[in-house]
Amino acid sequence: MKRTPLRSRSKTSSRAKLQSTYLKRKKQYLEDNTSCEICHCNPRFTLDLHHKAGRHGSSINNEGDLERNLINIRTFMALCRPCHDHVHKHPKEARENGWLV
Repeated sequence: MKRTPLRSRSKTSSRAKLQSTYLKRKKQYLEDNTSCEICHCNPRFTLDLHHKAGRHGSSINNEGDLERNLINIRTFMALCRPCHDHVHKHPKEARENGWLV
């Protein structure tokens, strides 16, 4: 009976580590950006983290997408809820202004 060699790290632990790193970066990004990057208001509550390149359902859990987001932090924007809604309701305008890629 042939045995297969063990992997150095399981895919699950690797994904969990990336997810943990992503959550830390997200928190840090929102702490560093305290006003909306579009209207520059200081919202009463928290800002939303907008992903310029999108998240497409569960792709944020995909290691490749997650690594790209971690490497290129410029794919994020801190937006107030009204601006975040506006970006998604008006994709043509958002692409012209660089709010969506």
